[in-house]
Formats: sequence, C-alpha cells, structure tokens
Amino acid sequence: MRRYFLTSLLIAFMAGSWSAGAQDMTGFWLGVTYPENPEQGIFNYLASMTQAGASIGGVGQSANPNASFSTIVLLNGQTIGGQVVVKEADKNGSRNTPGICYWSLTMTYDPATDCLKGTYQNILNPPHCQADEGGKIELYRIRLRSGDTYCANKSVLLNVSGVDIRWYDSPQKSSLLATGNSYRTSLPQSTTLYVTQTIYKSESPPVPVEVNVVAECPTETIAVPSAFSPNGDLINETLTIHFPFPSLLVKQFTVFDRWGRVVYDRGDFRVEGGQTLWDGKLPTGMQGEQFTYALTLQLASGEEHTMRNTVLVLR
Repeated sequence: MRRYFLTSLLIAFMAGSWSAGAQDMTGFWLGVTYPENPEQGIFNYLASMTQAGASIGGVGQSANPNASFSTIVLLNGQTIGGQVVVKEADKNGSRNTPGICYWSLTMTYDPATDCLKGTYQNILNPPHCQADEGGKIELYRIRLRSGDTYCANKSVLLNVSGVDIRWYDSPQKSSLLATGNSYRTSLPQSTTLYVTQTIYKSESPPVPVEVNVVAECPTETIAVPSAFSPNGDLINETLTIHFPFPSLLVKQFTVFDRWGRVVYDRGDFRVEGGQTLWDGKLPTGMQGEQFTYALTLQLASGEEHTMRNTVLVLR
C-alpha cells in the first residue's frame, strides 16, 4: 500500500495462517519493499503470519527508513501453485481510501534463507488508485532460534534468525548490545530485547524479542528415581522421569551394567512428566541389580543437559 499524500508506507498482515508446500509460514517477518532497484527507494516492512490451510490473513506495518512503524492495514489471500498471493485492504476490508493504493503481493518461500521474496502490484481502483505501479518485496523470518525460556543469572547464548542483526536494550535504541545473530548475556529476570535488521543499507525500526527467565532453572526440576522394582506388584514398576513442564526430548538414554556393558539404549523420543524411561528388562543372559545411566535431554531453549547416575533394580 502506498500513501501518495504522505511519505510513509504501511502494510499489515492479520493473524491468520497459511502454508507453502510442506513449510509452515507461522512467524514474525521483517524486511523491505522497493521498486525494481533498491537504490530507487526502500521502505521497511513488518508482518506477522500464522497458518490455517491455504487461507491467509494478517496484520503488518511498514515505514520509511529511520521512521517508526505506524498505520496498519489488513490482508487476505491464499497459496496458489506454491506461491503466496495476498491482497491488502483497510481495517474494514475496503480499498476505497482516498490517496491510497493497496497492493497485491505474490511471494515465494526460500527455505535455505528462511525468506519470502516476490513482487507487489498496485490494485487499480479509480478514483482512489490509478497508478499502475509495482516493485519487489523481501521478508526474513525473525525468531529466537535458541528458545525463549532461560534460567535466571545463567550465561546464555541467544540466537535470532534474520540478516545483519543488531541487538538493542530499548525501542529507542539507547544502547547497542551486540551485532550479528547471536548475543551472549545473563539475565536476572524476564525482559524484552529489541533487534533491527539491515537490508540494502536500510536499518529497520526495532522489533521486540521477548525472553522468559525463570527463577528456578529447568534442569534443577528434573528428577529420576534412584530405584524401582519391576516385580509385578504394580508399584514403582518402571524407571520414570519427572518434571514440571509439558514434555522433553530425550536425545539419548543409555543404561550400563557394573562392567560397562550396554543393557539398554534408546534415543530421539519425547516424554512427558511421569512417563517411563526403562522397564528394567535385560538382554538374555545378563543379570544385576545396580546400573548406571547417561540421559541427555534437550530443553525448550534448545540447550542439551546430560544426567548421569546409578539406579537400583529391585526384583
């Protein structure tokens, strides 16, 4: 959408959903729009999208370089032949706004760069829009790839997707914290950081990245009993795992006997709190009561945590 009586440009994607092929386009996207050549003029562009079949809706914004995001418009569309085709309108679904040309956008997803690239074209609607003009659009998904929950006062490496990222402490960009996709820090409490993305020498307005900090470290709330008794009485029959969050990914779980021989080995499976890790069954010919295990878990933040301990099997 081009405002011909102002210098700002604004586009919005309403929280709807869509998908291109097998890819899930849900997320927060930041990028630019420009005529055929970026040197002719660039507008920063912000969009938020989710997925619901082939239908598309959303809210988003754009702005001149060095200006804040402001006005919002709506967008609706669908995926067609592997492309995303969407059309803009105002908040009431109308395009009869004096001095404004709304756009039709056609974009294709590139999984290698997590980017949407394509074109925009004015939707002709005399007398409100009579200029047959268009250009190009590039959007990169902005997401905290390292996860969004961390332990208080622990050194963490935050990693966000995007291109030429800068980290700031506030929306006013009072202090530059880091450059690049990664930022190592230690946070005492939940906070909101701000990142910008620079494309074709145009730095976007800052967008928020929320980081959830918990006082109790997740790894300290994971518990595995030191003994169990698979004897048929239906009490403590299996070795279980316990924690207060929805689920964990077990990257590897290996049990050894006292001579170091592997008696059980399994990897890449998800467990919920209270579920079984091992039923105590041994390979044919093996016996014993005391075993050692190595358990590697992947937390929601992407961090891997390994637990090593002994367990008694009371038969």
